[in-house]
Amino acid sequence: MPSSRTIGGVWKPQVSSFSASLIRKTLKKEISGEFERTRQSFGFVGDCFVPKSLVIAEKLSGYDRVTVMARKSWDKKKGHWSWTAIEVIEKNPDR
Repeated sequence: MPSSRTIGGVWKPQVSSFSASLIRKTLKKEISGEFERTRQSFGFVGDCFVPKSLVIAEKLSGYDRVTVMARKSWDKKKGHWSWTAIEVIEKNPDR
């Protein structure tokens, strides 16, 4: 069972390898679909947000078929968890 301990005055949680694996599986996942670009240059793959910096770096165009690695992140404005793309794994231009 996970526990915690203090090392040099700093609290360090102890997480089992099972817990760490479960956390990784629930906080990251691959998402595939058609990329939809907005006028502001960010976009979406399904309900996964793709930031402008990634769109520009990967030269994504509207309607490209992509697979992204996404992480779960807290959306402060909307007050709920959502997916944000952090890497383009595969890109198949629609041309």
